[in-house]
Amino acid sequence: PRLEAGEVNAVDLTFHGELTRLSQAAKSEAIGRLARAGEAIETLKLNSIGLDNSNADALAHLIRGNARLWALQLEGNALTEPGIVTIAAAMDAHPSLTEVSFASQKATISTPAVSRLIDAMEATPNLISCNVGSLRDDTMRRRHQAACMANTDKMRQRRNA
Repeated sequence: PRLEAGEVNAVDLTFHGELTRLSQAAKSEAIGRLARAGEAIETLKLNSIGLDNSNADALAHLIRGNARLWALQLEGNALTEPGIVTIAAAMDAHPSLTEVSFASQKATISTPAVSRLIDAMEATPNLISCNVGSLRDDTMRRRHQAACMANTDKMRQRRNA
């Protein structure tokens, strides 16, 4: 898609046929074009388009470069621990990111990757929803719930202040 700053606030490329068929390098370039749209994108859905760890740096650049991004969906791709950790690092202390979703990756998300996503939640007070699919590890589930609840409480406090 061709985007200009200030033109668009939601981009949904879920199951996008042409994008799915591109090489990973071409997908990263397409993500780079989205990043160059600046803060025009507030919601970005890149579900089930075959993204993998080779696209993580482009996604991290997009997240860091867009202070208005509040929702990011990366469901149903092939991201694993290295890629998720890279993306989670870019999410740390993001000023507006409120919800992200990594559910339904081709492989189960590893405990270290889930832990890093929870670290990002703890460092990002606006991040109240981080969907990683089903959490079987009780420690991670409790930590995830605590981070969601703490950030939701912080958001309520800011709203009521």
